Amino acid sequence: MAVWVSSIITFNFPRSDYNVGVKRYGLLAFLVIFSSLSILSYPNRIEALEETVTEQELREESLSFKPRKRELLRIKKIAIDPGHGGRDFGAKSRNLFLEKEFTHRLATALKKTIEDQNGRRVSVILTRTGRNDTDQYKRAFAANSSEAHVYLSLHTASGYDQSSRDLGIYLSEKGTLKAGSDSWKDINRKYSAYNAVLAGMFRKNLDGFYEHKKFFIRRGKFIPLFGIDMPGVLIEVIALNDPKDELMINEEEFYEKLAQVLYAALVDYDQTL
Repeated sequence: MAVWVSSIITFNFPRSDYNVGVKRYGLLAFLVIFSSLSILSYPNRIEALEETVTEQELREESLSFKPRKRELLRIKKIAIDPGHGGRDFGAKSRNLFLEKEFTHRLATALKKTIEDQNGRRVSVILTRTGRNDTDQYKRAFAANSSEAHVYLSLHTASGYDQSSRDLGIYLSEKGTLKAGSDSWKDINRKYSAYNAVLAGMFRKNLDGFYEHKKFFIRRGKFIPLFGIDMPGVLIEVIALNDPKDELMINEEEFYEKLAQVLYAALVDYDQTL
C-alpha cells in the first residue's frame, strides 16, 4: 500500500497544476490508509484499556459505590404503629416468639431506613415504645397530634395454622362520617381514596417478597385504624405460625430487607401525591 501511495505522489503530468492535485489526493489517500491501519489495531487498545480499568479501578469504585437514595418529597411525617404491646402479646409462633416483639423490631428497622434515606427532612414517630401498654385511643392521639401524613399499623397474621393463607392489607370501610358518640372511630373513612392507593403500593412492592405467599386487600372495621385522621393501612407482614416464616424472624437481615420493601412502597405512594 505504501508503494502505491508513493507512485501516486511522484507521478508527473505535463501541467504543474495536475502534479499539485495528484500530490494533494495522494496525501489524502495516505492519511486514509494510515487511519484504516490505526482503526484495525484499535480494538486491541480497547481490550487492553478495559482490562486495566477492570483490574485497577473497577474494584475500588465498586467498593465505594452507594445506591442512589430514594427520598420522600411530599411526605414529611410518618406514624408507625407497632401492633399490640405490654400485656397484649398478639399472636405467638410455635416457639413462643411474640407478635408485639416482632412488630416493634420491624417498626424500629423501618424508622431507621426512613431516617437514613431522608435525614431530618422526614420525622418518624412510633405510637408505642418498648413494652408499655397502649390502647387505641393513645395510639390515635399520638399519630394525630404529630400531624403525620401517613399511618402504618404493623401486625402479623394470627390463628393456629397460617401456612396456607395469604397475608392481608386492611383498609377502613367506605362511607361518609356519621354524627354520634362513636364518630371518632370512623374518621379514617374520609381518606378512602388515599387508603386504596396506599394499599395498592404496598401490595405491589410486597408481592414477591415471599415465594410462598401473596397479599390481598380487604375493607372492614379494624380497631388499629379507629380514630386515625390521615391516610393509613394495617398490614399483616408475616405469619408467625408458618414454619417457613418463623425461620426468618431471628435474622436481622430479614428485618432490614422487609423495612426496605415497606419504604419503597411509601416512596411510590409519595410520588402519587
